[in-house]
Amino acid sequence: MKKMKDMTIQWRNFLIIFFIIFLLGVVVGFLIIPHPQKQKEETKIGSENSYGVIEGVVSEVRPSNKSVKEVARVEPLEGVVSEVQPPIRAIGDIKPPKLIKRVDPIYPEKSRKAEVEGEVILEVHTDIYGRVKRAQVLRSIDPLLDKAAIDAIFQWKYEPKIINDRPREVIFTVPIKFKLK
Repeated sequence: MKKMKDMTIQWRNFLIIFFIIFLLGVVVGFLIIPHPQKQKEETKIGSENSYGVIEGVVSEVRPSNKSVKEVARVEPLEGVVSEVQPPIRAIGDIKPPKLIKRVDPIYPEKSRKAEVEGEVILEVHTDIYGRVKRAQVLRSIDPLLDKAAIDAIFQWKYEPKIINDRPREVIFTVPIKFKLK
């Protein structure tokens, strides 16, 4: 009899825990997954322009895998509207965009004292406005010089690359030379 009562209590506890987990799943699912009717209302906001881009107010924008610092670096400019297109690589006939503002890197004191010289090669990704969006070291000579090169490149400004009458994001390489005087 006691064994049967213990099994009944175990089943009751199991069902209670299962029910609580089920309710939590429903609540979390309701909070995370947007309601279909709400989505339809949000897409109705604004009007479609000649490029097929919806203009108007967007209720919520979540950056994908970017930190807040990266998102804050690139603020939208008014006046340029285009379809979302993948970036192009500047190779062959496609030339890199024209540099319009250059900031020289600061030579780190430790690297200067160690007499480290050379060339850091960066892969740079510019947005449709010509601002540097991302930079990655392709060839390194010293971690301090790499950081100095990246810090400088994020201050550079390029002329927007226009292809087929539309601004495009561009990926290209930039060599930055460090030479002691």
